[in-house]
Amino acid sequence: MSIAPFPATFALLLGLISLQATAPSTTAAYPSATGFAGQAAAPAQAAVADRTAPPSGVKAELTVSAKGVQIYRCELKDGSAQWIFVAPEASLYEGAEPGGPEVGTHGAGPVWRWKDGSAVVGKVLEKQASPEEGAIPWLLLSASAAPSSEDAGRLHGIGYVRRWGTRGGVPPASGCDAAHGNGAARVPYTATYTFYR
Repeated sequence: MSIAPFPATFALLLGLISLQATAPSTTAAYPSATGFAGQAAAPAQAAVADRTAPPSGVKAELTVSAKGVQIYRCELKDGSAQWIFVAPEASLYEGAEPGGPEVGTHGAGPVWRWKDGSAVVGKVLEKQASPEEGAIPWLLLSASAAPSSEDAGRLHGIGYVRRWGTRGGVPPASGCDAAHGNGAARVPYTATYTFYR
């Protein structure tokens, strides 16, 4: 067996080293359960606490969907024209999604009135921005019997109301200026209301 001259052997060895140095790494980044190999996993995004959740110990009695309008009036305030919230005006439907039978109304107060004559008036306790862009906030309200409420009915004894799942209802981006003072806007919205006892 012939042996290659030393210079040729040395050149062959250098070529092998060069190929190894330029070969792609077998540990290249790839998706994995903890991110990409060779990289630290990105920290998990902290969940945003829902401030509109009802207090512990209360029980959800019924849930309805609302479809209607949020009413705003253009007023001069602090030297500029602004849309000021006036009241809601909506019909209430059985179930969390529109499509069920109409069971009541929602109006100024704010008041929720069931078709059996029972009604509650709310007072805002907590407010949180809706995750839906361009939607009115989610709310938690304390509730008490409205002055005109019947002494019995579906809403009798309700202590809290939660508004969630909102879509639409925010004031217009334009149309309120010095030339349109006292103008009104009726902005369509939908929402879900859960009543707790």
